[in-house]
Amino acid sequence: MTINKKQMDLLVDPKNYPLLQLLETPHNPSEAAKKFNLPTNALHHRFKKLSEAKLIKLVNSKGNRRSYQIVATHFKIEKKFIENYQADIPVFLEKNFQLVQKHFQETVEKSMAHDDEDKPYIFFWLNEKPKISRYEPTLLVQELALTEKQFTKLATMVSDFLEQATKKNSDEHHLKHCTITYIACEGGAISGKTN
Repeated sequence: MTINKKQMDLLVDPKNYPLLQLLETPHNPSEAAKKFNLPTNALHHRFKKLSEAKLIKLVNSKGNRRSYQIVATHFKIEKKFIENYQADIPVFLEKNFQLVQKHFQETVEKSMAHDDEDKPYIFFWLNEKPKISRYEPTLLVQELALTEKQFTKLATMVSDFLEQATKKNSDEHHLKHCTITYIACEGGAISGKTN
């Protein structure tokens, strides 16, 4: 979908990202408010702005209950509409990384504060896969040497898992929201190796 500057501003707003992902399947503002534990009127306002910008569309209407769905999942915008776009993109990424980092640190602290309060130890593992239970915060960082084909396969596997989980779990109500951050880039961020 080709977009304008106004649409771009709405797309890159980190507050709209989770909502736009949710709207890959039809939802109404009340359902979205329950999912994100937000006031319904705040979601109504956001739905209205996204609808007016033609980023979401009305797909079902029963009385006052109106369901919306995202219009597209891939977007392009002419570079001339974004001043200094090469500088804007890193700033946008940095803001998202900061949100994820802050939330991750808070959940780790919360988990350590109430987990096994009667036990005076914290356990760490080296060279062993930790057993994750009860939605414990997890960070796995590994530097690998990959061929282009392997790199593509890894990205596809992660993307496929996220897509399947989104569709499979969309109707379940006993699930908890989880943030999954997948970062893969050329070069050794830890070792410093670039070739």
